[in-house]
Amino acid sequence: MSARGGSSDRAGARELVRRVFFALWPDDSLRSAFAEATHEVARSVGGRLVSGHNLHVTLLFLGSVAEDRLTELEALAAEVAGTNGASSSELLFNRIEHWKRPRVLVATASPSAGVAVAGALAAKLLEVSLGAGFTPDLKNLGLTGDSLPAPFRPHVTLARKVPHPIPAVDIDPLRWGFTRFALVQSHRGPEGSDYSVMATFPLQPERECHGTPNTGCSVQSGRKFE
Repeated sequence: MSARGGSSDRAGARELVRRVFFALWPDDSLRSAFAEATHEVARSVGGRLVSGHNLHVTLLFLGSVAEDRLTELEALAAEVAGTNGASSSELLFNRIEHWKRPRVLVATASPSAGVAVAGALAAKLLEVSLGAGFTPDLKNLGLTGDSLPAPFRPHVTLARKVPHPIPAVDIDPLRWGFTRFALVQSHRGPEGSDYSVMATFPLQPERECHGTPNTGCSVQSGRKFE
């Protein structure tokens, strides 16, 4: 095999891997409201602003997943969605904070029943992903401390690589209602990461979704392999 052929094979192998994560994904009106309410503070701190169309609440970051396992991952997500404790819930974001270790500016949600629902959803996705042999990146989500898992904290990243910490800022409450979650692909580019929704999973409490994947569970797929 020539050196050129070897490089081509390696490039082909890379194309078969997708960087993906599960997230709560906003509709256009919520995205616009979030961007408007947080833009002034985000711009004032420097760093790299997150584009409005990329705003989301991460539930679980899977990292690199082989393309031929994405259908399996979708089936697991559909099962989780079909046995969720609630078909709808709400997060209330009312604070902007600087997180020192990852150097990010985030909007955070106040404690509520919705936070508990989102946390349970994140925990179940983690459980089934680990059980199926996937390797989620817990540090990316901030789920791990020095030795023990930390509580799930719903947040929306507004800016990255923020050079200096700032005091927390209270903002007018932003209500993030959710009835589904999404499987999202992360695309790396010169200006940072860009995200696209691959599939969505409506929350269906106590629906029978066990056994054969995708029986009785809804998956709305928008998967595109570019």
